[in-house]
Amino acid sequence: MTQKLQLIALSSFLIMMSMKGWLVDRFDFNISIGIYFTIFILAYSYKAELLAYAYERFQKNILDVDFLILAFLTLHFIINYHISINGLSFAALFILFSSIGRAQDQWNKKVVINSILIAAILCTIGVMIGSIEGMLGNSSIFNRIQPPNYPSPVLNIFNSLFSTNWYYQISGFQLSINYTAYLLIGGLATISFTDYSQGFKNIFIAIFISALILSQAKIGYLFLTFLGIRILFNSAYTLLIVISFSYLALSHLTINPIETVLENAHYFKSKVFLLGDYEFYVSFFLWLKISAFHYLHASHWFLGNYNEFIATVSAEPHSLWVSLALIGGPITTLLVLIKFLQVERSYRETDGMQSTLFFAAFYALIIETVVWDAFDAPIFWIIFLTIPMLLKERS
Repeated sequence: MTQKLQLIALSSFLIMMSMKGWLVDRFDFNISIGIYFTIFILAYSYKAELLAYAYERFQKNILDVDFLILAFLTLHFIINYHISINGLSFAALFILFSSIGRAQDQWNKKVVINSILIAAILCTIGVMIGSIEGMLGNSSIFNRIQPPNYPSPVLNIFNSLFSTNWYYQISGFQLSINYTAYLLIGGLATISFTDYSQGFKNIFIAIFISALILSQAKIGYLFLTFLGIRILFNSAYTLLIVISFSYLALSHLTINPIETVLENAHYFKSKVFLLGDYEFYVSFFLWLKISAFHYLHASHWFLGNYNEFIATVSAEPHSLWVSLALIGGPITTLLVLIKFLQVERSYRETDGMQSTLFFAAFYALIIETVVWDAFDAPIFWIIFLTIPMLLKERS
């Protein structure tokens, strides 16, 4: 009973966390109570893993980076006389998925993998419905009309090649095409660890990749690029670094043909330089980071407030690292970076045993943290913090 409850609770949690924004935006329906209930069920069903994780942390105390992350997050709350809901969300996900990953239990592995696959399949259904909805053009429930001057070079190339005028962002049951892509990448990352036949896996891989392309999210093309690098060059980490820096550079600069009149300044903050017939602007992502730097500096770095910053710029930070600095302070952020380096090193040490799909997903999601508020995204922490469990099962 407990095992089935874990599968239902974890898959429901993933689905509801991904759909909450879409349900509020489209139907003004809030499912927060359902999310809190599934968190309670997960905490209850994984109580043994949580207690074992807590006991191990207190045993190692200052020698353990997990202990230090949680300790300095708590200290940040005390310094600011404020317990941040966003900080608690980060801590809850970090503790839950660290404890599940530590357990090395056969059933836990199946629960994690199957929960992600269920969420990815539902996500795919939403994308397919959104595609049909876009072709019919009679509603915008599962897609969103692309804003004017939205920087989407992939869509521009698609429209030029096929002489179409497609202007829909297909997100399906998610509010953002990016979150849609994260779920699909999660599904692709975990399909390799299932016991299904290779033919069955290939069918799902093809379906997930098709949905990923239809979503038009840039992270999807980064994932496919990393996948190609892995297939063609195996462990080409130098090329991986070059592609990553190029992706981040293009994410923080917006390019506009000089003859195009800007109708929407949201994505074009200030002109940096002119190259030939193209103007290069500071992108929305870079502007947010500059604004966060000024805000944190004015707040003496340790007194920043996540909600106050959002109210100041009328947007979320769009970066895990900026968000962590706002909700936990610079020391907590540095410690999480150390945790990232530890996990990445552990991954590379067993790299020869890993699937190509997991390789592409792992590095694509890590790079995406620069432009993604992943601190409260369970799909990210599952992939990242349960890596030791997945790799040991694979080996």
